[in-house]
Amino acid sequence: MSRKKILKAIKQNKPGASPLPEIRPDDFRDEIDLTDAFISNAGLTASRVMQPVDKGDFIKQLKALYPDTKKTCSLAGDWFTGSFDIHTMKDPREMEDLDLLVVRGVHGVAENGAVWVPESNMGHRALPFITKHLALLLDKGQIVQNMHEAYALLSGYDQGFGVFISGPSKTADIEQSLVIGAQSALTTTIFLV
Repeated sequence: MSRKKILKAIKQNKPGASPLPEIRPDDFRDEIDLTDAFISNAGLTASRVMQPVDKGDFIKQLKALYPDTKKTCSLAGDWFTGSFDIHTMKDPREMEDLDLLVVRGVHGVAENGAVWVPESNMGHRALPFITKHLALLLDKGQIVQNMHEAYALLSGYDQGFGVFISGPSKTADIEQSLVIGAQSALTTTIFLV
C-alpha cells in the first residue's frame, strides 16, 4: 500500500473531537498536612529536607551538609553569602566548577516534593543544573497540595523561564540501575523556613 493511500485511510477514519474533561482543583484535594506530605514526597525523589529555626541554624546546617565546598553562590539574599558573585561574572565558563548553589524557591508542591524556581531567582538559568549541590530555600507557607494548584498560581507568569525541581538529577536508563546526579546536581536539599 502506498504512503498516500495509508494517510488517506487514516484521515477518513479519524475519530471526532471530544471535549476535554473539566478539572476542578477541589476534586484532587485531600485533608492532609501539606508540610508533612511535602517532606515525605521530597524524600521519595532523593531530596533531603531540613527545617532550620533561623538564619544562623540554616548556615550551621548548610556548613555541616557541605563542609568541603569551595566555590559557592548564593541568590538567597542575606540568608547566606557565597564565595562567587554571579553579578560580577564576565564569562559563563566561570560557573563550571560551582560546588554549591543556594536559591529561593517560590512554591512547593506537596504531592511530589517539587519546588518552583523562576529564572529571576536563578541568576542564570544554567546554575541549578551545573552546580554539584543545590540548596533551595522555601517558605513553608508557600506549599500547595498538587500541581493543579501550583499551575493556577503560575497563570499570568511572565518570565521567560522557570522550572519545577524535584530532587537531584537521576536516571535508570543504563542497565536499569539508578544513578543519582547523572546530568545535574548530585544532591538537592530543601530548607523549609
